[in-house]
Amino acid sequence: MPVLHLLTSKRVKNDVKCALLSCPELIDILSLTALNTLKGRVRITPQQKTRLRRYKREVKYLAKKNSSKSKKQKLIQKGGAPFLAALIGPAIAALSTLLFK
Repeated sequence: MPVLHLLTSKRVKNDVKCALLSCPELIDILSLTALNTLKGRVRITPQQKTRLRRYKREVKYLAKKNSSKSKKQKLIQKGGAPFLAALIGPAIAALSTLLFK
Protein backbone atom coordinates (compact mmCIF):
# COMPACT_ATOMS: atom_id res chain seq x y z
CA MET A 1 0.00 0.00 0.00
CA PRO A 2 2.91 2.47 -0.24
CA VAL A 3 1.43 3.70 -3.52
CA LEU A 4 -1.65 4.93 -1.70
CA HIS A 5 0.52 6.82 0.76
CA LEU A 6 2.35 8.47 -2.14
CA LEU A 7 -0.91 9.67 -3.63
CA THR A 8 -1.99 11.41 -0.43
CA SER A 9 1.41 12.90 0.38
CA LYS A 10 1.89 16.62 -0.18
CA ARG A 11 5.63 16.20 -0.77
CA VAL A 12 5.24 14.14 -3.94
CA LYS A 13 5.22 16.11 -7.18
CA ASN A 14 2.14 16.18 -9.39
CA ASP A 15 4.02 14.49 -12.25
CA VAL A 16 4.63 11.45 -10.08
CA LYS A 17 1.00 11.35 -8.97
CA CYS A 18 -0.21 11.54 -12.58
CA ALA A 19 2.12 8.69 -13.52
CA LEU A 20 0.77 6.58 -10.65
CA LEU A 21 -2.82 7.32 -11.61
CA SER A 22 -2.22 6.16 -15.16
CA CYS A 23 -2.16 2.59 -13.82
CA PRO A 24 -5.64 1.06 -14.36
CA GLU A 25 -5.28 -1.29 -11.39
CA LEU A 26 -4.91 1.65 -9.02
CA ILE A 27 -8.15 3.16 -10.29
CA ASP A 28 -9.85 -0.20 -9.68
CA ILE A 29 -8.46 -0.26 -6.13
CA LEU A 30 -9.76 3.24 -5.43
CA SER A 31 -13.15 2.33 -6.91
CA LEU A 32 -13.43 -0.74 -4.69
CA THR A 33 -12.39 1.34 -1.70
CA ALA A 34 -15.17 3.82 -2.46
CA LEU A 35 -17.70 1.02 -2.90
CA ASN A 36 -16.73 -0.69 0.35
CA THR A 37 -16.88 2.62 2.19
CA LEU A 38 -20.38 3.32 0.89
CA LYS A 39 -21.60 -0.20 1.68
CA GLY A 40 -20.37 0.12 5.26
CA ARG A 41 -17.76 -2.60 5.01
CA VAL A 42 -15.10 -0.15 6.18
CA ARG A 43 -15.72 1.23 9.65
CA ILE A 44 -15.31 4.97 9.83
CA THR A 45 -15.45 7.36 12.75
CA PRO A 46 -17.91 10.25 12.82
CA GLN A 47 -15.03 12.64 12.11
CA GLN A 48 -14.01 10.68 9.01
CA LYS A 49 -17.64 10.58 7.94
CA THR A 50 -17.92 14.37 8.05
CA ARG A 51 -14.70 14.69 6.02
CA LEU A 52 -16.08 12.31 3.41
CA ARG A 53 -19.42 14.11 3.29
CA ARG A 54 -17.72 16.99 1.43
CA TYR A 55 -16.81 14.58 -1.37
CA LYS A 56 -20.06 12.62 -1.42
CA ARG A 57 -20.62 13.08 -5.16
CA GLU A 58 -17.08 12.02 -6.05
CA VAL A 59 -17.17 8.91 -3.85
CA LYS A 60 -20.49 7.80 -5.32
CA TYR A 61 -19.20 8.29 -8.86
CA LEU A 62 -16.06 6.26 -8.11
CA ALA A 63 -18.17 3.45 -6.68
CA LYS A 64 -20.26 3.10 -9.85
CA LYS A 65 -19.28 0.10 -11.92
CA ASN A 66 -20.54 1.48 -15.22
CA SER A 67 -18.43 4.66 -15.08
CA SER A 68 -15.49 4.83 -17.46
CA LYS A 69 -11.97 4.54 -16.09
CA SER A 70 -10.81 7.66 -17.91
CA LYS A 71 -13.51 9.76 -16.23
CA LYS A 72 -12.65 8.23 -12.87
CA GLN A 73 -8.98 9.04 -13.46
CA LYS A 74 -9.84 12.66 -14.25
CA LEU A 75 -12.02 12.85 -11.16
CA ILE A 76 -9.23 11.55 -8.94
CA GLN A 77 -6.71 13.95 -10.44
CA LYS A 78 -9.11 16.87 -10.10
CA GLY A 79 -10.06 15.98 -6.54
CA GLY A 80 -6.49 16.05 -5.30
CA ALA A 81 -4.95 15.03 -2.02
CA PRO A 82 -7.77 16.01 0.40
CA PHE A 83 -10.27 13.85 -1.44
CA LEU A 84 -7.91 10.87 -1.59
CA ALA A 85 -6.85 11.26 2.03
CA ALA A 86 -10.47 11.28 3.16
CA LEU A 87 -11.19 8.14 1.14
CA ILE A 88 -8.00 6.16 1.67
CA GLY A 89 -7.44 6.90 5.36
CA PRO A 90 -10.23 4.68 6.73
CA ALA A 91 -9.41 1.91 4.26
CA ILE A 92 -5.75 1.81 5.27
CA ALA A 93 -6.73 1.68 8.93
CA ALA A 94 -9.08 -1.23 8.27
CA LEU A 95 -6.47 -3.11 6.25
CA SER A 96 -3.79 -2.64 8.87
CA THR A 97 -6.04 -4.06 11.59
CA LEU A 98 -6.74 -7.11 9.43
CA LEU A 99 -3.11 -7.70 8.53
CA PHE A 100 -1.64 -7.32 12.00
CA LYS A 101 -4.09 -9.37 14.06
